[in-house]
Amino acid sequence: MRIGIDARCLLDENLTGVSRATLEISRALANTHPNWEFFLFVSGSKRVQSRLPQDWPINVNICSVRYPNKLVSLGFWLKWWSLDALIDQPIDCWLVPKFSFFNTNSPYVLIVHDLAFEFLPETITIWKDFYHRLLNIKKQSGGASRVLVPTARVAADLELLWKIAPDRIEVVSLGGGSRGQVGNVELCPVESSGAVESSGTVESSGAVGIKDELSNRPYFLSLATIEPRKNFACLLAAYARYKAMVPTGPRLVIAGAIGWKNRGIKQLLAEHPNRKEIELLGFVKEENKMNLYRQAVAFIWPSLYEGFGLPPLEALTEQTRVISGSFGGGLEVLGQLMTTPSNPGIILFNPYSVSDLTEAMIKITDLSKMIPNELELLIVQTFSWENTARKVGEVIVDEVGER
Repeated sequence: MRIGIDARCLLDENLTGVSRATLEISRALANTHPNWEFFLFVSGSKRVQSRLPQDWPINVNICSVRYPNKLVSLGFWLKWWSLDALIDQPIDCWLVPKFSFFNTNSPYVLIVHDLAFEFLPETITIWKDFYHRLLNIKKQSGGASRVLVPTARVAADLELLWKIAPDRIEVVSLGGGSRGQVGNVELCPVESSGAVESSGTVESSGAVGIKDELSNRPYFLSLATIEPRKNFACLLAAYARYKAMVPTGPRLVIAGAIGWKNRGIKQLLAEHPNRKEIELLGFVKEENKMNLYRQAVAFIWPSLYEGFGLPPLEALTEQTRVISGSFGGGLEVLGQLMTTPSNPGIILFNPYSVSDLTEAMIKITDLSKMIPNELELLIVQTFSWENTARKVGEVIVDEVGER
């Protein structure tokens, strides 16, 4: 079997969310299907292509063109060329891991991670909305041999909003967290955009850690791109209430790349009564992120909508309790893990309620740091990238046959 993967998102400067999932699925597919041959398509300058993660299995081939991705996308949109023509290889099936400009005459399987832009259009930029219209994402989904989604919630959304037949949708759960190295948390400084300031500092050794006054003090952690859907406004308001009731409570650490529409967050931070208790770390490198989870009192995930939500699982894998919003596919994922009500590793709250989140923060600090052992085992059994890859492989074989 010869499988093409549109891997252009793996050249993103910072791998988060969809690009991270694409990397894990691609590697796991190659490892779980050693007799298949994989062709990863990327485009861009030599400098851009140097971002591509290394250490691929031997059955993975990198197929690259040096054209800028915007030009490649324009060519796909205008039907100047196809994925098959650019890599000059016969392909049995393409895996398209996200909405993007592409063109192929071969069968393709499309991954739809969520429809947040449909439910929360106010959280995306005008440019992103225009981009979706140019992509004609409904047509992309309609042309796929099969559409893969991470949760039943996203499947129901596709059926309801886009009228995609249920038999063309396959729920394929994503993997959980993978353990990173133990040691100092290594961080990249936040880009200077004027939107949100950064307090991260780069040490001469190349490792960037939590500031000295924070490293030995407990903290709540929230990790996500700073943009409206991640609901940092609710988090900051709840933290102010929490500190008013528990003045000696943990600090708040926010990690994540600068996103969009975040001027309101800048203002909330500037006016926050506990600004000195809030640490902004910027983007955290993948290999060091787990230690940041591990040291936290609790991980807070206030997002308004997620198709799946990797960070809460990553935090639980590192034995850190989770406070999560109760909407979207994330509720479905975490609901499978809520088996110990007397000693919960997960507390859910209404992400539109500041008081709900405040109460959850108070409750979770009264619990022991370690999550129940049975919850750890359940995560390992339920969520793994190997299981994801096997399921994706089954779908491909079902569509094009074993070759």
